Amino acid sequence: MIYRLLLILLLPLALTAETPDSLQMRITALDQRIAGLTKQVEQEKKENELRLSGPGKSEKSMQDAYVAAERLNLLNSRLNELNEQRTALCNEWKILYADIVDKLLSAAQKEQDREKKGDLGKGLQDLQNTNRRLCSDDWKAAVTQEWKDLRVESYDGPPEIRQKIQLLQDITREININLSRLDKQLQDFQREQKTKERAQEFIQESTLFNDNLSVRRGEKSVDPLSGPIQAQPQIETTASTDIVNQSDSYGKEQQEQFELQYQQKRKSLLSQKGEVSQKIREFEEQYRRFGVP
Repeated sequence: MIYRLLLILLLPLALTAETPDSLQMRITALDQRIAGLTKQVEQEKKENELRLSGPGKSEKSMQDAYVAAERLNLLNSRLNELNEQRTALCNEWKILYADIVDKLLSAAQKEQDREKKGDLGKGLQDLQNTNRRLCSDDWKAAVTQEWKDLRVESYDGPPEIRQKIQLLQDITREININLSRLDKQLQDFQREQKTKERAQEFIQESTLFNDNLSVRRGEKSVDPLSGPIQAQPQIETTASTDIVNQSDSYGKEQQEQFELQYQQKRKSLLSQKGEVSQKIREFEEQYRRFGVP
């Protein structure tokens, strides 16, 4: 199925860990289960809303609604378990994926045969497409905003203020985790872009070689007055070159958009962190007014 040309490269790894194919099958099967269970949860919610909103609700309908709510809780718990399993599998996939990408890049860089180099470039592109389909990192940087309504009330004593300070400190840790994940998201994106560019270079190099070979093997044209005339190589305007140029343009636009969103999200998180820190200082000042060491 996936990247037969990597069989030799990944043989030592395959003896001690899962292969790309096995992980891909497990994640795909898990996605099907998650999709089916999600559909079942939505159906249960819809049916229970009808039970509770219908006119003249009987005791029987209320009992059915209660039983359905319990069943819905079990379904949601199972859905959460499956999503956790998927996260664990994707973590395994990403480790294996990074290792395969490194091996492919190294092999393509060393490969002298242009056709094989192009095949390795196509393998990189296929691998990136599989990665996006299987485990695309669609995580969004988000922090609860409930802390903004948090304040010290007139009836709060030292224990209550200390509890609120600890809550704000937890929010600060959550923001720091989000910042770290956001930075890693940018690093992963930039690494993917670089890999994409290298894959395109490998493919373009093999394609240009074939194009030049076709030009050299082209038939000679004959002038009725002066005899045979050598075919003149044309300016490079091949379809393959046009595709690469379009892809480069798209990649730059995509990178600029991603980095702009990254800067906006990071600025928002840092702003929230500053606001939380200020609120912590205010709460600690009020806590010290009680004379508690």
